[in-house]
Amino acid sequence: MNNQYLRIKNQQKSDGSFSNSVGLSSVFYTALILSCLNNCKKNNEIDDVRKKAFDFLLQKKDKNWKFSDNLGINFTVLFALTEYDKNLIDGEAIAKILNELVSVEVREGGPYHNKENREVDLFSNVAVAYFLFLQEVELEELTNLIENAIETKNFNSSFFESPLPILCLISRFYKGDKADKLKNELGQNNCPNKEEILNDAFCLEIFDRTDIKDSEKQFDKVIFSDDEKNIIDKIIKEAEKRLVDFSEEFKQTAINCIKEIINQNSDKQMSFMSYYTKLALGQKATKISDELITKMALANIFFWKAFIIYDDFWDEDESANPKILPMANLFARSYVDFFDFVLPESTGFHKFFHKIMDNLDSANTWENVYCRTKIEGSKFFILDKLPDYGNYEKKYYPASGHILGPVAMLVSLGYSIDSSEVKNFILYFKNYLIAMQINDDVHDWEEDLRRGHISTVIDILLRDLNWQTKEIDLDKDLDELKRVFWFKTMPKAEELAVSYTKKARQALLSVGIFENLAPLEKYIDITENSAKKALDEQKKSVEFLNNLD
Repeated sequence: MNNQYLRIKNQQKSDGSFSNSVGLSSVFYTALILSCLNNCKKNNEIDDVRKKAFDFLLQKKDKNWKFSDNLGINFTVLFALTEYDKNLIDGEAIAKILNELVSVEVREGGPYHNKENREVDLFSNVAVAYFLFLQEVELEELTNLIENAIETKNFNSSFFESPLPILCLISRFYKGDKADKLKNELGQNNCPNKEEILNDAFCLEIFDRTDIKDSEKQFDKVIFSDDEKNIIDKIIKEAEKRLVDFSEEFKQTAINCIKEIINQNSDKQMSFMSYYTKLALGQKATKISDELITKMALANIFFWKAFIIYDDFWDEDESANPKILPMANLFARSYVDFFDFVLPESTGFHKFFHKIMDNLDSANTWENVYCRTKIEGSKFFILDKLPDYGNYEKKYYPASGHILGPVAMLVSLGYSIDSSEVKNFILYFKNYLIAMQINDDVHDWEEDLRRGHISTVIDILLRDLNWQTKEIDLDKDLDELKRVFWFKTMPKAEELAVSYTKKARQALLSVGIFENLAPLEKYIDITENSAKKALDEQKKSVEFLNNLD
C-alpha cells in the first residue's frame, strides 16, 4: 500500500475518527480526510477507512442535519457524506439544510457568514458552493467570490495556513473561465508537510485525480476487450470486401461511418448484440462461428446506420447530409441481402424477417404522419387528435431490426421461430427497446417539442397540460411546461419505462436456455437505473418543496 495511505489508515481511531495536532475539531478533520479519500482511487483498504469515517460522522448530526454551528465545518461534513452516498440526503433534509443556510446569508444567494463572528470566510463559502454543486445547484454570488479569489490569488481562510485545501476543493467543481489559472495555482502549491495526515490526504487526492484525468483521455472512445477488438478487425475486413467495387472515396466514407457506429455506441449493443447472445448461450453456442458473428455484427451496423441517416431526413434534421443518402441505401440493401439468405427458407426465418421489415416501415410511416405537428417560430400547434401509442409497439418496430441476428442464432441452433424460447427472447428485446425509447424521450423532451415531434413523452405532457388553446408559445410558456413535465409527466414516463424493464427481465428469465444472463441483462439495467435515478431526483425535489418553511 502507498505510504500515505498506510499513515492515514494507522492514524484512524477505532470509532472511525482522526485525531490531529493542529487544533481542528475531530468532526471537521475526519470530514476533510473522508472527502479526500472519496476523490481518490478506490481499494479495499481505503474503502474500509472511508466506511468507518462515514459512520462516525453520521452519528454526529442532529435532527436538522447540523454537525456544528460553524458554517465551514457543517458544510464540509455535508459534502463529504454526500460524496460517499449520493442518496443519503433526501428532500426533507435538503429543506432543513437550506433553511439554516438562509439564516446566515449576507444577501440573497450568498455569500454566507459564520454565526459566531459574522465574517465571510472563503473556505466556508467554497464548502457551501461545493455542497450545492453536488445537488446540481450553482449560485452566481458564490461563483463570483471564487473567481475573485482565483484572479487575486487570495485564498486566505481562518481554517488553514496553506491555500492547498481551498484550491483542491474548488478544483473539484469549478469549470469556469478561470479554470486554467486555478490549475496553475494548484500546481504551484505542494503539500507543505509530508508527515501531516491531512496533507497526506490532500496530496493523495491531487495525485490520484491527475492520474484519473490523464486516463480519462483514453475513454473518449468505447473500451473494448481483446475478443471484441478481434471481432472489430474482422468487421472492418468484411466491410472492405463488401465495398471492394466502389470508389476509394465512397469506400473510405462508408468505412468511417462503420467505425463511428462502433466507437461512439457506448453500450456496444449496435455492434456486439449477436456476440453477447453467444456469450449468454455458453456451451450451446459452440457451433456458432466467429465468421457468422462478424457478419451478423456488420449487418446490424448496416441496419442502424441506415436507420440513423434516414431518420435525420424524416425529422428534417439540420445535420442530414444528402451526400450520404446513397450510402444509407447501400447499407439497407446489404442487411436485407444478408438476412434474406442467412437461414434456409424452411426454418421460417425468411418469412419472419419480412414481417419485421413490413412492421418497421409501417411504424415509421405512422410516426411521420401522426406524430408531427406544425411549428411556426416559437408557436407549437397542438394536433386535434393526439397519436395513440397504445401498448407502445410502434416504438419497438423501428428498432426491431436489432433483434434479427440474435433470433437467427437461436433458430440456427434448432429452436423453432414459433418456440417459447424464441418468443420470449423477442419479448425481451421488445420490452427493453420500448423502455429505452421512452427513457430517451424523457431526456429529449424539450428538443422534440421544439421540433414538433410528438414523442411518447410529449404525448403524455400534452395530455397532462390540458391546454385550453390550440397553440403553445414555447418561449413564454416554457416555465409552465417545465413545471408540468417535472411534477407530472416525467414521473409517469419513467414509471412506464421501469414497467417495461420489468417485463423485459421476466421475458429474459423465461427464455430458459441461457447459461449467463449478464451480457443481455445489462441492457435492461442501463435503462432501469437511468429511469430510477430520474425518479429519485424528482422525489427529492418534491420532498424539498413540501418541507420548506
